[in-house]
Amino acid sequence: MVKVREQLTQPEAGWKRYDDSSPSFRYVGYTAVNVPTEPVYNGTYHGAGTRFKHELSFDFIGTKFRIIASVSDTYLDASMEVYIDNQLVDEFITYQKTYQSQTLIFEQVNLPYKRYKVKIKQKTPSSNSLSYDYRFDALDIDDSGRLLHPEEVTDIEDLEIGKRIRCHYQANSNAIGTFSGLGKETSDFISPISSSTPNGDFYFIMVEDSNRKKKLIADRNIQHSISWDTLNSAGIASGSGINISKTAFGNDGSTMIAITDLGLTVTDTENNSGGSYRSVRATNGVSRGKWYYEAYCLSTENNFGGFRVITGLIDKTSNLTSGNGRNDEEFIASVNKVSAISSVSGNTLPDNSTTGITISAGDTVGVAFDLDHGRISFYKNGALAGVKTIETNVEWYPFSSSKWISKASYNFGSHPFKFSPPAGFLPYAESVFQGNSLSVCIMAGGISSSDTDNEWSKYIVNSTLNGTITAGDNNIWNWNGIGSWTSSTQTIATRRVRRGYGTVSGYYADGATLSETSNTSNQNGFRPELIIENHNLFKTFIKLNDSYYIWTNNEWSSVSPTLPTKEAFKSMGMNDLSILDRKSTFFKKVMREDGTIDNGKLFKSTIDLKKYIEIKSINVK
Repeated sequence: MVKVREQLTQPEAGWKRYDDSSPSFRYVGYTAVNVPTEPVYNGTYHGAGTRFKHELSFDFIGTKFRIIASVSDTYLDASMEVYIDNQLVDEFITYQKTYQSQTLIFEQVNLPYKRYKVKIKQKTPSSNSLSYDYRFDALDIDDSGRLLHPEEVTDIEDLEIGKRIRCHYQANSNAIGTFSGLGKETSDFISPISSSTPNGDFYFIMVEDSNRKKKLIADRNIQHSISWDTLNSAGIASGSGINISKTAFGNDGSTMIAITDLGLTVTDTENNSGGSYRSVRATNGVSRGKWYYEAYCLSTENNFGGFRVITGLIDKTSNLTSGNGRNDEEFIASVNKVSAISSVSGNTLPDNSTTGITISAGDTVGVAFDLDHGRISFYKNGALAGVKTIETNVEWYPFSSSKWISKASYNFGSHPFKFSPPAGFLPYAESVFQGNSLSVCIMAGGISSSDTDNEWSKYIVNSTLNGTITAGDNNIWNWNGIGSWTSSTQTIATRRVRRGYGTVSGYYADGATLSETSNTSNQNGFRPELIIENHNLFKTFIKLNDSYYIWTNNEWSSVSPTLPTKEAFKSMGMNDLSILDRKSTFFKKVMREDGTIDNGKLFKSTIDLKKYIEIKSINVK
């Protein structure tokens, strides 16, 4: 195991490394330097300016972290303080008689596993350097941990102006791709100068909160070489934008799958008679609840035997990156856990039980699954085809598997279903960020260079986001070197306004051929705006005798003896309180003889006051 002050060019077992170029670090008084010829990690470092009260901030989830930096004889007397959750815990120096890159200069271990806020502050500047106190190169943390920006949240409920949330985007050239993994760390970040075929993460930064709508803007152009016409054809270039599904298909599957329509249409790309099923898993899984989705069987382009799709639920560990067999039996053998229906045989998998149906292009497959009671139902064009048991306490994911260029489009609930879900079943998209809808558009850029009443000028150029950023900061918005398409037109109908590129207030429209709506230059980029709309979701538990209950399966079920967490409210709380409606009830009680009194007889009966809340009148006959 390496010791402090020794060189560490790669993370050790049990650790993972984040380069200094990650946008999850917040720098004050640092200079970003790109030096691919020097022996620094990934050819970059951030120099901590001697003449500044510099500060490096980051959050992380884990139990340990290491600071990797350069040490040198030019850092005489330089010392830095380390704060964890605003408490000073230690300090380190960066002076050494000989220069050494990628040096472990500080280590903190054996922390309880949780989220921490870390700050590295200048204590004493170097006495023999006019440039840096040290060169920060990288951060190592637990291999099961996660680096977060100090203003980063993982749940949209925690978003405020100035906060940010991570998202993943994957697309083909000049085509709208798939948004997924909101709030998750899926991969490395998309380059600040973007890509024509992006497959990485970025940040949405919240800029406005009004009328239950949260507005967020991407911190970079997530795709270049995409025309305004392409954005417009997808519905993104309009003011209202387009709804995006909170569940979609992303990059968790075969590379021989083409995913279009914002992650909802799936087509395999192998067209030969001996081809295998190619599969892809949805972006989020569930282990409880009652959910429904639909698959629309669109078309096939083969002469080998017709439409071929398998859909249903699959576990996370099943390998979908390579082919999954040529028929039902081979498909079953290639996966770990599955519960699905096959179009060609109509059989349910993995038991290969016949349903007596076949599924062809033009049909709609409905999948309803109750993970609280272990049942899954399959429908063809709204008619029940089969009901099977399914293992509980497993995280299940919707999936699509197809062969022979068979195309299917999926609806997880971002649009009205073709057939009504069974009573009590929710759209599957509501299994994540329940009660909120998501839509994507692009910003307005103004009708002239002097027009400041537009979103670009308001948020990118002029806003400090309640003091959390410097207005117009390229380190935040990455506007330099690539212009962002907007929804605005100056006067020429075939051209659209682009903002940024040379300066933060850069404005290009009528006088620029690059503004032609069909232009696919790498100087034009797609910077999405995300609208999150809350639909007043209320969740309820009933408190009785210091315990919390829900009504399920026609009985009261105890949830917790203490106040449930926010996550428990969202996942388990009751949506419908109509069961508590106090309706009038008339009942008869037969009285039985119970002795004599004087010259008559005594009768009696018992009324359960726990069952009948309020008794208005009693008649005795």
